[in-house]
Amino acid sequence: MEKQFRYDFETAVVKTDKGLVHGYEYDGIVIFKGIPYAKAKRFHDPEPADPWEGVREATGYGYVCPLLDRELPGSDLGTPHRIGVQNENCQNLNVWTPGCDGKGRPVLLWLHGGAFSAGSSIEQCAYEGENACKYGQVVFVSINHRLNVLGYCDLSEFGEEYRNSGNAGNSDMVMALRWIHDNIHAFGGNPDNVTIFGQSGGGMKVTALLQTPAADGLFHKGIIMSGVQGGAMFDAVGSGRRMGELMMRELGVSTVRELEEFSLQLYNGQLELDVGLFCQIRQALLSLARQKKDRAAMIRHLYWLGMGRNCLCGKLVGIPFADIAKYMNRMRLCFTEAAA
Repeated sequence: MEKQFRYDFETAVVKTDKGLVHGYEYDGIVIFKGIPYAKAKRFHDPEPADPWEGVREATGYGYVCPLLDRELPGSDLGTPHRIGVQNENCQNLNVWTPGCDGKGRPVLLWLHGGAFSAGSSIEQCAYEGENACKYGQVVFVSINHRLNVLGYCDLSEFGEEYRNSGNAGNSDMVMALRWIHDNIHAFGGNPDNVTIFGQSGGGMKVTALLQTPAADGLFHKGIIMSGVQGGAMFDAVGSGRRMGELMMRELGVSTVRELEEFSLQLYNGQLELDVGLFCQIRQALLSLARQKKDRAAMIRHLYWLGMGRNCLCGKLVGIPFADIAKYMNRMRLCFTEAAA
């Protein structure tokens, strides 16, 4: 069957609150990729994206958050996997719509999986929204946001400016919801009919947003697909100071400001696990996990997902530990003991 592709300045040009964006039309669906919805300094709350002059191209996917493990090419059979360009400036979203016509269609916001530590909005072809738009007459949005140590590293005891560092990734999601509320009507969507949904870690993000006061009124329904928060590690209270100190020690810096400015490109090789340091981190995790008094703090210590693997295995991002299976078995043991 013949499909039509259109890309011209009379097609897919939409005015947002920050400026004009230009997408394209394919097979009757209008598509925009890589629209910035926020900006942020490392470990800080997100802020509104900067406005731009003229028309911004929105025809290619934006950056994805730096990941825990180095991604390698693999088989496209079964579940085709895309490898995105990694950069901390990853607060961007993608929109698929049947038409930028103000018709007020229901909006679906897809939250990708990955246990708050991995994944992206583009990693699977199935994350694209054409079919949902075509057969469901909805506006489909997917987002990237900060993950792992960049999105969930609790440094709140190191200063007021880091008070929400342990929840920065979730704050990114709230900013994306605000962007939808302010802009989606121009893309043919209804800001008063927004459903968030996700699978695995994406389902956990839905449960988190259901308990996030800042997200109140920004979405109206939620679908959890195989992913619910629970267990000792999410009920932890207390401080992330010890974890921050261990990470700074491992990276050879002495202040959080230096950690904030630390280059993610400084280290390219693998790092063998320091068993003594692992034991200290293990004890810090156990101490946090055993303090199960404040259930409202369930998100606060999700940073272990990134910190345990990242600060040891990759100098903050991306480089796999030489024997990752053995390491993760030790991590599982920690939380098995904590739940006992």
